[in-house]
Amino acid sequence: INTPYHKRSQSDGEVIRRTASKKGMLCLTRKENIVSALNMLISCEEDDLSPVALQDLYPRLPKVSISSSNKIMVALDQMSRSEILQFLSKYQDVLQVVKIGLEVFLRDGPALVQEIHRQFNVKIFLDLKLHDIPTTVKMAIKSLASLPIDFLTIHLSGGEMMCRESMEMARKVLPDTKILGVSYLTSLGEDEISRIFHQGGYEYLIKLALKTKMDGIVCSPFELSYIDEIDPRHELLRICPGIRLASEIKQGLSQDQKRVSTPQETLARGADYLVMGRSITKSDDPRKILQ
Repeated sequence: INTPYHKRSQSDGEVIRRTASKKGMLCLTRKENIVSALNMLISCEEDDLSPVALQDLYPRLPKVSISSSNKIMVALDQMSRSEILQFLSKYQDVLQVVKIGLEVFLRDGPALVQEIHRQFNVKIFLDLKLHDIPTTVKMAIKSLASLPIDFLTIHLSGGEMMCRESMEMARKVLPDTKILGVSYLTSLGEDEISRIFHQGGYEYLIKLALKTKMDGIVCSPFELSYIDEIDPRHELLRICPGIRLASEIKQGLSQDQKRVSTPQETLARGADYLVMGRSITKSDDPRKILQ
């Protein structure tokens, strides 16, 4: 599409930009983002666009329904094995990604991951937040080689060598798994962050994720704009925990998380995925929230 038009599309978390070449390009890969971009371009003023048959091109694209449920990773925390399987059986038609954390993985092990993969049509996010000396983390990733996982987390604060060696191992044994770097935990308040991390520490973590070619970064909704400044080409997926319904935030029901935001606000800020747990799994009507 030959057009000088460019802007940040907050709705799908992709960057629409001009390339350095003479002809502008929309740098998008997912079909639903292309449809979204075309809708946006069609609505622009005619003077903003070079002559191009957008209306002719649009009907040829497959019809894609974009739902916020596609962006939600449901955390299966504080649930027994039977509760997890029952929840998945009942709601798998509206689930896209489920997150297995350290608690569940230590209790039920790789067998539960394999069972979920066999029985349910969902992607699996193994949220172990690996953090140790480089060799230990590298070998821990190697031990996960047989698991059908789509996402895996490691702590960026483990340093460059740990991150680099982890990525090298992951590319060998988990080639289809996206590796996500964890920045600051959402349970940390501003005071603790300032005490634990020095000024400029967050910028370093983002640049480290880019330098070691990670697939994404886990951050609170409040760091998204800062990440956009350092990663304007959106090379990193933005995964945001600390998501609560507006009614929960109003009632102070954010449990142990301090930097929280609503799903709507976080998507508007440009998040690619939202991590939500008890707001959904403990709800009287999870389906309604997901839809």
